[in-house]
Amino acid sequence: MKGFLDIETGGFSITKNGICEIALIAVNHQNEIFATFHTFIKPYTREEGSDELVSYKDDAMAINGLSVEKLIEEGIDVEVATEQLYKFIIQHGIIEIIGHNSKVFDFPRIKYLLQRFISVDLTPLINEDDTMLIAKQKLNLPSYKLEVLCAHFGIINTDSHTAKGDAKATFELYKKLIA
Repeated sequence: MKGFLDIETGGFSITKNGICEIALIAVNHQNEIFATFHTFIKPYTREEGSDELVSYKDDAMAINGLSVEKLIEEGIDVEVATEQLYKFIIQHGIIEIIGHNSKVFDFPRIKYLLQRFISVDLTPLINEDDTMLIAKQKLNLPSYKLEVLCAHFGIINTDSHTAKGDAKATFELYKKLIA
């Protein structure tokens, strides 16, 4: 089974800026969505043993439409989120995770969280693929941003810059790229 992943963060640093939101869409062999994982994550500490919380840059939060207040109100503890994400992957037999620009952004951050908070290494369990890299191999475009590729293929992402919306758009893009 495949999973389509997207995360929203409070900045570019893996350790200093928090992951705000995670979505993973499980897809069967017929390319049909059969389950979805989604959560917001409460602020957590930068390092083990530290009291200093991760930070959230104003510009990053403005892009994804989130606030620290929303994360506190609607989020779950990072330990619970990572445990639930891992269980979702195992329960649904996901052996390949696909994201957009995920080799350099999403995967390293998710692996960091899983390793840090529940001591799980996904590397031997999961194959990773990246729709940005696939698009670069197949298309000649001035940009390979998710928005540009969606426009190129006529994919409408009504929830752009949310983990759920971008994970779904990545799934739709993947189907176009492998057609």
